[in-house]
Amino acid sequence: NAVMSNHTQRTLKLLPSADLILFVTSADRPFPESERQLLQSIQAYRKNIVIIINKMDLLDTLGGNHGEAEKKKMLDFVAKNAADLLGARAVVMPVSGKDALTAKLVGTQEQRHEQLWIRSNFSVLESLLE
Repeated sequence: NAVMSNHTQRTLKLLPSADLILFVTSADRPFPESERQLLQSIQAYRKNIVIIINKMDLLDTLGGNHGEAEKKKMLDFVAKNAADLLGARAVVMPVSGKDALTAKLVGTQEQRHEQLWIRSNFSVLESLLE
């Protein structure tokens, strides 16, 4: 689902030498057909794959408790579909790039910065990549 048509081809050429694949999908439209096809082709390389669901902040307004029920449904949906496509349970990580960026930009307001950073879940992603 690359913006530039040649990005997918360039990505596929790099896969054989990759140690880890970060596969990013979106909470507003997870796993459209083009992503399903790409994930199936990636599966053939037998690499470590982490599925990242970005834009989780879009689910905050759905239902009560900051969209927690919708977020869980999204996580379950992506985990199940990824397992079906990969033939194994994948690591699935929900994040909010918007919250992470905002936390970095308002870093002078310490408490707000910390709440946004935690909600973004980027610290977990950073830990995984260390």
